[in-house]
Amino acid sequence: EIAHWVKQHGGKTRINTDGLGNLFHKRDIVPELAECIDALSISLNAQNETVYKQHCLPALPGSYEAVQAFIKRAAALIPDVQVSAINGLEGVDVVECREMSERLGAEFKQRELDVVG
Repeated sequence: EIAHWVKQHGGKTRINTDGLGNLFHKRDIVPELAECIDALSISLNAQNETVYKQHCLPALPGSYEAVQAFIKRAAALIPDVQVSAINGLEGVDVVECREMSERLGAEFKQRELDVVG
């Protein structure tokens, strides 16, 4: 509701997310987001499920696959989708994360460990 109001009044909207919205809600929420969200920033944080589980400690089974599916779906419907991973985080290969992001149709943003911003 708030995002719709912001858009109606000329504002831009962006969501920072872990990409688990579809898994959590047990349905595809991306079309609803596409109606009122201009940009998504999705934290991928790992190039494979092992590293993802190490750092993200997902509570929902299938989280890593769900994040990838969410990225692909969002990139198809939302104009600005950026995926991030943290360089310097143990076991994270940012080159592989970048390649995966691009394969899924999203831009990639490399963040640095212990650097805010």
